[in-house]
Amino acid sequence: MALGRFYITMLKILLIILAIACTAITAPGQKHPPRRKEQGARISKAHPTVYVTYVRTGKREPIYTGESNEGIWLRLHNNTRWALVLSAYGAGGYAFAKGNEEEIGMFYGVEEIPKPREIAVGSPTLVLPPATQTTTGKDQEASKDKYQECEIPLGNWCHACSIIKLQPGKSLLFSVPREHLCKNHKLYLIYQYEWEEYAGEPEHRVYFYGTDIPKGRR
Repeated sequence: MALGRFYITMLKILLIILAIACTAITAPGQKHPPRRKEQGARISKAHPTVYVTYVRTGKREPIYTGESNEGIWLRLHNNTRWALVLSAYGAGGYAFAKGNEEEIGMFYGVEEIPKPREIAVGSPTLVLPPATQTTTGKDQEASKDKYQECEIPLGNWCHACSIIKLQPGKSLLFSVPREHLCKNHKLYLIYQYEWEEYAGEPEHRVYFYGTDIPKGRR
């Protein structure tokens, strides 16, 4: 009886050893589920992450004193996979909107586009960036058009703000006075990503240049 139990015990031990050996041999050959490929930041690879496009020019009801009744409509696009956080007119939670297109009153800033540096005749040779080109007086006169230059307007930052979110793949329509987008101006909107919740986060800006308005629409 004792001998029989000994053989049974030894058989169990042998089976356990064989099972462990088989596992060690076959484990490296096992196929793991393929990892899900990470998606890029852009929804459409054909467009920037955040950008502004021209919509139209037309009559516009002034919002502030001193604004003209001529306006330019623009559209802000969110081509990222995260919501954008922006400031709009209106008390908290009540963004100003009007019309069938649900136009949003956006807070924005305007900067002047730096002019090319002029080089005096007979001055020492200067090393200019590769993209810089110099033109003669006649060329400069020929390049001028009727699209006027304007003074930089005062900022229209938050007095009564509504924090809004622009969801991934969505866009919103807003308008500005025509004189805020002359050929020497660039307009910008400041935004944050929805996951940026702390003070001191980087400031994100998206620009639209006055020179990007189609000719004939300026």
